[in-house]
Amino acid sequence: MKWALGIILLCVIVLAGCTDNSPHNGVIIKKEIYPELMDPDNEYVYEFRGHSSNWEAVFFIYKTKTAERAATKTVLVYTGKDSLPTGELSAPYIAQDITGGGSLTIDKAPEQGIYVFGPSAFPASPDQESPIQLLVHWSTHAEVIELKPAT
Repeated sequence: MKWALGIILLCVIVLAGCTDNSPHNGVIIKKEIYPELMDPDNEYVYEFRGHSSNWEAVFFIYKTKTAERAATKTVLVYTGKDSLPTGELSAPYIAQDITGGGSLTIDKAPEQGIYVFGPSAFPASPDQESPIQLLVHWSTHAEVIELKPAT
């Protein structure tokens, strides 16, 4: 009986180690990677994160003390099983009744599947607690990602 409990306990430990709480593809998106987000002249930098079946997304809203408007930077990491997307990739968003976004034309897929949009203007003062809806459209596919404030 003790050996059966030991085997069950061992299986639970092994299976618990198989859960994936880490970012997809082993890629961690940090604001420290992008110098404009670490500028000491920044008044604020807000970070929002989310994921879908095929994408990990990070959305930054930031403003320098001297700028009239905030700016955004969107970073997408492809986590799907198909080959990395090329061609047209767009990522429009809705944030606090404000729409924006951008598109890229990709001739050669990036090595780690990281696609960066921005900076682009954000025309209002952002609410750092409100979620953002991001639509990722590539090839014949589209997915909506709800981005929540990073903690």
